[in-house]
Amino acid sequence: MQIHPRTTKRWLVVVLTAICVAGVCVGIYIRALRRPIPALIEAAGKPHESYWPIFHTFSPTQKAHVLDGDFLVVKKVDRLPEDLKSAFCRLAGMDNFEMADPGEEYQVTDVIVEKGLPFQRLLFAGISNGKYFIHYETGGIAHSYHVAVFSVDSERKVTFVWGGPGGQGAKDLTQLRTMVAAGVYKDDQAYYWD
Repeated sequence: MQIHPRTTKRWLVVVLTAICVAGVCVGIYIRALRRPIPALIEAAGKPHESYWPIFHTFSPTQKAHVLDGDFLVVKKVDRLPEDLKSAFCRLAGMDNFEMADPGEEYQVTDVIVEKGLPFQRLLFAGISNGKYFIHYETGGIAHSYHVAVFSVDSERKVTFVWGGPGGQGAKDLTQLRTMVAAGVYKDDQAYYWD
């Protein structure tokens, strides 16, 4: 069987054309992936602010001292400073601060049993002159515990310092300090706080 040179050229043109078309399609797909996602529109018609979780990785030495200082321990959500609630909302990408008090019902799983229950429940928080922390648990698909530490400057500006999720909650500040120093709460990856 003899192959005609004209037939070989046709197949070569067809194959090269197919490769070029595939390359263009892959290029368009990759370009679409790199394009920023447009802002979502809320029901109210205003664009929703984009949210990317914040995290800071600390060394073991930094973790051992992140909760240093004298804290007033708070176990009621309504006693938390408003600037702490606002800073937590910014951290978690939430519009409103919603958290149950210790012992109150909250949304433990991802199955909505009772509408209106918050997905977080306060364990305890700490307030000092230059620092706040909040220790809480979150329901949903996976139950977890969290700690978030904030600095407070002289003008009362509250800034996220450190925090992360863990598999256990602390009973008191002494135990929380020990658990943070031991690395129970992970700070090495982006994490959604709500």
